[in-house]
Amino acid sequence: MLDFGLKATKRVVGFEKYLVTEGGVVFREGASKPLSQSLLNSGYLSVEFWKNNTRKRVAVHVVVGEAWIRARNKHECIRHLDGNKMNNHASNLSLGTKSDNERDKALHGTSNRGCRHGMSKLTEGQVLEIHRRSLDGENTKNLASEFLICERYVREIKRGDTWKHVLVDSNS
Repeated sequence: MLDFGLKATKRVVGFEKYLVTEGGVVFREGASKPLSQSLLNSGYLSVEFWKNNTRKRVAVHVVVGEAWIRARNKHECIRHLDGNKMNNHASNLSLGTKSDNERDKALHGTSNRGCRHGMSKLTEGQVLEIHRRSLDGENTKNLASEFLICERYVREIKRGDTWKHVLVDSNS
């Protein structure tokens, strides 16, 4: 561990000329100020590293997690325990599986399931209505036409093959 001013630092895994604080501030060794951080479309902060004349952009939570927790294996990801993608402090990060991360997102309300998904054509309310009306015997073709979706999608909603999280919650 190295000391950068008042903040303890560790070397960035894979980019040994760079240092990172426990709070997610990244420096090039010997520099007087930190690297700038950019916001990715995914909502994560990232930094840019240079090695062998090649630039690589890495999410800050990955840099912090691998330096302050441990390097990930290929089946692990670094999770934000509070669901806040901007909180990259080591105490807010944990290693886990993709399944762990998906459970976290559901718990924090940050999952892109259902109507939060960018490609969604329906709201949860519409799905419940389609499900109820199809179980009551309403014609699949008419429902598909009314909601501007294909008949196959109506059948999948009726069977519970899609939008399971909505249909399970409505039965509880």
